Amino acid sequence: MPQLSAGSLAVFALSLTTVGANSVTFWTLDHNVRTLDANTTVTFPSEYSGNFYAVKQGASQEVGMLGEVMFNGWMGLTYFDQMWPAKSLVPVSGCQMFPCDNVYYKANDVQTKTTKEVHLVTTLGSGSTHREGI
Repeated sequence: MPQLSAGSLAVFALSLTTVGANSVTFWTLDHNVRTLDANTTVTFPSEYSGNFYAVKQGASQEVGMLGEVMFNGWMGLTYFDQMWPAKSLVPVSGCQMFPCDNVYYKANDVQTKTTKEVHLVTTLGSGSTHREGI
């Protein structure tokens, strides 16, 4: 899968002329400035499959926590890591608060989840996700 920074991904996704209803809301939990503005929703084309990550301002462009998504995959489902569906809020892949049952300990840990929803939420930074809605 291609690997893009969240900033590059946002520019790419916003520059598309035909965009599907697929989207990821990046929810910032701290006050760090990153390559992606705080609380930004990015739309993706139909059948998009790829990875993303955000980098703190001034930091090197190294992959930290990597999110992964496949919209409109097998059986029309959305496959995802490090996120959750925006409407139903379940299932959750990865931790909202560390530690948790969905934590990744090794590179090959399988935490890929599926949903019929096409709007996902992922968090950036550390903090509480206790909030009604986004």
